[in-house]
Amino acid sequence: MGNFELLKWDSGFFGFNIAKINDTCLSPGIFGNLYQELKNNKVKLIYWPSDLNCRTQNEISKEFNGNLVDVKTQFEKDLRKTDRIIFEKQTSIEFYKNKKPADRMLEIAIQCGEFSRFKVDPDFPSGKFEELYKTWLIKSLTGELADEVIITKKHELVTGLITVGSKDGKGNIGLVGVHGDSRGIGQGSFLIKAALNYFVENKCYVASVVTQGLNQAACRLYEKFGFRVSEKVNFYHFWIK
Repeated sequence: MGNFELLKWDSGFFGFNIAKINDTCLSPGIFGNLYQELKNNKVKLIYWPSDLNCRTQNEISKEFNGNLVDVKTQFEKDLRKTDRIIFEKQTSIEFYKNKKPADRMLEIAIQCGEFSRFKVDPDFPSGKFEELYKTWLIKSLTGELADEVIITKKHELVTGLITVGSKDGKGNIGLVGVHGDSRGIGQGSFLIKAALNYFVENKCYVASVVTQGLNQAACRLYEKFGFRVSEKVNFYHFWIK
C-alpha cells in the first residue's frame, strides 16, 4: 500500500489541505485508493514526485487529471580546497544576512521562480506564487531557511542574489536569481563562484542545488561550473475537485 504525508506548512500558506504521495511509482489501483482516501480527508491538492522510469505515470496522470508541472532536477558537485575562486577586482559581492530585503531583492526573489511549478500551475490562487518567493527570501535572511544570503552589485544596484547553507559537510544552494535588467553580464557566474567559495571555506565536500528542468539557462550555468545531474523526478499536481 502506498503512503502519503499531509503538508502542514504548504496547507497553511495556501489556505487548503495539501498532501504529498511519497512512493515514486505506483499501480493505478493503489494510486486510486490513495486519491480517494485523501479526498475523504478533504485534501484539495496532491503532489506526486514520480520516478522518470515509472511506466504507470502517464496512465495515472490521464485517469486522475494530473498535471506534469516540473522535471525536478538536482545537481551536485564534488568540492576540494583548491576549488576556491579568486574574484576579479570589479566584482562586488556582499553578505546580506539579518537585513531587511531591498525592493530589488524582492523583485529578484519573484524572478527566481520564473519556471517554478507554483507559477506554471494556473490553479493556484492569484498572487500566492509571488508571496511564496518573497517569504522564501525573508526566511532566508532571518536564517530560518539559509545560513547566508549573498548578493552581487553593480553601480550600487543589487543585480543578483543566492542563498546558501551547509550541514555535515554538504553545501546547499536555495534561491538563485539575477535581476531581469542585469542578465547577460556575468552576474550569475559571480553568484555561483561566491557560493562555491562559501562552501569550501565551510569545509563542505559536496555542493547541491535543485532547479526546474525547464530552466535551461540555470542548468547550463551549473554544468559550466562542473555540476552533474544526480537525480531527476517528474513532479505532478493532482487537484481534487
